[in-house]
Amino acid sequence: MLISDQHLEPARKAANLLYTRGARRVWLFGSLARGIAPDDHSDLDIAVEGITPSRLRVIKEELAAMVETKVDLVDMATAHPPIRPHILRTRVLMQRETRPLRG
Repeated sequence: MLISDQHLEPARKAANLLYTRGARRVWLFGSLARGIAPDDHSDLDIAVEGITPSRLRVIKEELAAMVETKVDLVDMATAHPPIRPHILRTRVLMQRETRPLRG
């Protein structure tokens, strides 16, 4: 299935926020990264590098409010071993956007 820009917009917003908060890299992983369109039960799977775990907890709440969906935010430095291969296999690097964040 082809993923529309509308489906990717929450991931773009999340990545942009994470980059502005100091992330070195942000990856989309999971079903959306594999090209599966989200449904009402989908969450946004994001892996990040370069932000401390304590800051990620605060940012996760901000992200969930901003994109209006559940966000699964994983710190690659502390990712549980069983999930790491899944992330590495499906991840897609999100680029930093130069346009300003919109709510």
